[in-house]
This record gives sequence, structure tokens and C-alpha cells, in this order.
Amino acid sequence: VQLKTPHMRPPLKQKEPPRFPKIITTEWSKYSRRTGVMGRKVGMLHFFTDDGIAIPTTAIVIERNHVITVDPPQLNTTTGCWSMHIGAGFRRPSQVAKNQRFHCAKVGVETKERYTSFQVTADAVLPVGHLLSVEHFVVGQKIDVLGRTRGKGFQGVMKRWGFKGHRATLGSRLHRVAGSIGSKAGVLKGRKMAGNMGNSKRCSHNLPILHIDAEKNVMFVKGSVIGPAGCWVKVRDSKFNHVRMLRVGPRPPFP
Repeated sequence: VQLKTPHMRPPLKQKEPPRFPKIITTEWSKYSRRTGVMGRKVGMLHFFTDDGIAIPTTAIVIERNHVITVDPPQLNTTTGCWSMHIGAGFRRPSQVAKNQRFHCAKVGVETKERYTSFQVTADAVLPVGHLLSVEHFVVGQKIDVLGRTRGKGFQGVMKRWGFKGHRATLGSRLHRVAGSIGSKAGVLKGRKMAGNMGNSKRCSHNLPILHIDAEKNVMFVKGSVIGPAGCWVKVRDSKFNHVRMLRVGPRPPFP
């Protein structure tokens, strides 16, 4: 039998986070954060107003967005936000990994093409298997669209950073090279040199929604959106327009 000595103390038990939020409200608050959706960029077109003014517009299709899993906030985080995993699109089960097929079958939805996650507050948690459509947003609301830029591959300093270059005369042997990097200790961090260009994450902020087609599940956003036609983008409520939306509007459905 193992005896407990005075200097030995039992280990502290950590409190496990709740699996579901205790407080569920249906009203907006200053700190409420909803989930976003995933859409496919179709392309750009002109949107004509009643006065005949042409506005450059981007069409985004919201394809089969379902809530796959909901994870509670972790113990080491201070935000207290829940992680909501969203699946979008459709892909044949033979082309999907086994663990993804298991999660989709457990929820009761078809296998998805893309998966992503959004951080939401406890009052905006949606049930597993919930369908998200383009009616998750309203006309006049400002949104943020996240995507990846076009990949340009390995490029030199003139195309990547806009360097002037050297002399283009016949006798010169240096035309498009970078030249001296100005450091004896080696390459310093952040030095502009040749390398991979594009294929980086970017976000377009405060894009207003001009029109929503609920039958075809398409939204028309003013301005350009990151990425080529056919790419996947993440659409969420604008972070810089949240307080103004609560005061002036328009307010999208909550949660």
C-alpha cells in the first residue's frame, strides 16, 4: 500500500469546457460573432442601377454549406469562441479521405469538397447539420471576402518587387538581376529578392452586397474579389463595420 507523505499533494483537476453553450439568445449584441460561409467565385459582370450607372460586380455562388462539427473553446484560449467547421460543395465519396467520409456520414450530409472553420461566440452556435444558404446575408450588408491570389511561380525582382533593373545597352552584362543586397552578414530577413510570387492569403474588406438571388443561391458583391474565376473564397461579416451595423443596419438574421 502506498502511503501519502505530507509533501505529496493530489494533482489539480482541470475544468473541462462545456460541450454546448449554456446561454442561447436570438438577439445581436456588441460582442456577437456569427459564422461565415464558403462560396465559389463565378466571375465579374456589370450591375446597372436605376440611373443607368454600371458598377463592377463579382458573383459568388454559395454551394451546399453544412455545419459538420462544433468544438467548444479550448482551455488555453482567452477569447472563449467556439470553432464551427463548415463543409461546402460536393465530391464523390471515392475521392474523399476516410475520416472526412466518417464525419459527413455521422452528420447525415453528402461528402464535401472543401472544409473550413469559423470562430463564433456562444450565442451564435448553430446545430450540427444546419444548412447555410445565401440568405445568411442581406442586401446592403458589408462583408469580408478571404481568398488566395493567383500563383505566378518563381519570378525575378523586376516583376516581383518592381525594381528598375540595370542598363539595357549592348555592353552591359547585367540587365534584370538584383545586384548587391548590401549586407556582409548574409541575407537579412525581409530582403526583397527573387522568389515565389502570388498564391498568398488576402482579404477584401467592407464589400457591400448589391443583390441576392435566393433561387440560384448567388450573391453579387460590389468590386473585385481575390482569386481567379472558379476559386473558393470565405465570406463573413465585416469586422470593421460591426458596430455601425448594429446601430444603423441592415441587420442579417441571427444567429
